[in-house]
Amino acid sequence: MAMGGSFDWQAVRRELTVVFEGSTASRTLRCSPLPEVPITTGALAATIQSVVPGETVLLIGSDQTRKTGLDRLLPVLLDGFAAHGVPATDISLLIACGAHRQPDAEELARVVGPAAERLNGRIHLHNAFDSDCEAVGITSRGTPVRINRRALDADAVIPIGAVLFHYFAGMSGGAKSVVPGVAAATTIAANHSLTISRELAAPDPNVRIGRLEGNPVSDDLWEATGMVAVRSAIQTVLAGDGRLVGLFAGPLHDAHRQACDVARRAFGCPLDGRSDLVIAAAGVALNWIQSHKSLVNASLATKPDGVIILHAPCPEGVGSESFEYWLSVGDAAAIIRGIGETADINSQTALSTLTRGRQAILISDLPTGTIRRMGMTPAA
Repeated sequence: MAMGGSFDWQAVRRELTVVFEGSTASRTLRCSPLPEVPITTGALAATIQSVVPGETVLLIGSDQTRKTGLDRLLPVLLDGFAAHGVPATDISLLIACGAHRQPDAEELARVVGPAAERLNGRIHLHNAFDSDCEAVGITSRGTPVRINRRALDADAVIPIGAVLFHYFAGMSGGAKSVVPGVAAATTIAANHSLTISRELAAPDPNVRIGRLEGNPVSDDLWEATGMVAVRSAIQTVLAGDGRLVGLFAGPLHDAHRQACDVARRAFGCPLDGRSDLVIAAAGVALNWIQSHKSLVNASLATKPDGVIILHAPCPEGVGSESFEYWLSVGDAAAIIRGIGETADINSQTALSTLTRGRQAILISDLPTGTIRRMGMTPAA
């Protein structure tokens, strides 16, 4: 380190080796690198050819909270449709915001990319609380399904989603583009309530990361999405560095399951067993809402009485006023009582944080009082 001047720590990657007396050997968990795949009209052919010229097409794309590669996909997809006799003027894009806030103009430009000009005037933002939604049925678990009318009026509905592990839906992408993506707040709240077992009055043990079948949240959202006439789908898998490592087009369920297989290889690390101490980092995540996923992953590798040391700077704070509200509710039991009454996913994040945080020491720029309210121990 040069003396007498500032030092750019961001330009340095540091590794620290610590030896604990009497400890057994440990290892660093890293995701398997996968090769990049190209975006071609051939790879999207099953979706392009599913549309008959003259039909109206509604693409459903993810909002600013999900990186799907939509900005790279759209130019190739629109070119493919044009060659197939489906002009861009017959195609609209609905941004699936679920219960998230809508993207601002700058965020929307990043999400859609250069194809925005070709879809001029036909890009719409879903609002779970205000959009015109129509009832299409009730699931076997009692979820009233109300969907944005645009997804019901189009001839061909085509969701475009990215697949990652999801801490209560099992995996992202797939049906999530429709429910909660373009569903009404009442539908989202009812589906979210399934994270809690009515019999146990506690989190349902079948609702967990990576599980689809037998997960009541996942089963319910797939049943709800089945009430919408989805023509075809495009599912992507993006590596942490943004490279596209998976691209699948075709029937929604098939394309999603193929993408899930790749996502498990891209993001899953096999464990020989859980550890007494797990050290984890949230990387470039800007706030706690994003960093929380690192806590979830670390908890899967930690013994029930073990300790997690998590480095999550959170330069933008917790990232949500509603998360602050759920922390103020008081405790996990109070949050559990309120989950069935809200479409706010941050209720789930608060519950997960309080449940898992009791094992965690958090190194962060967050105020120590906030860290303690999150159930974690602050450290410098």
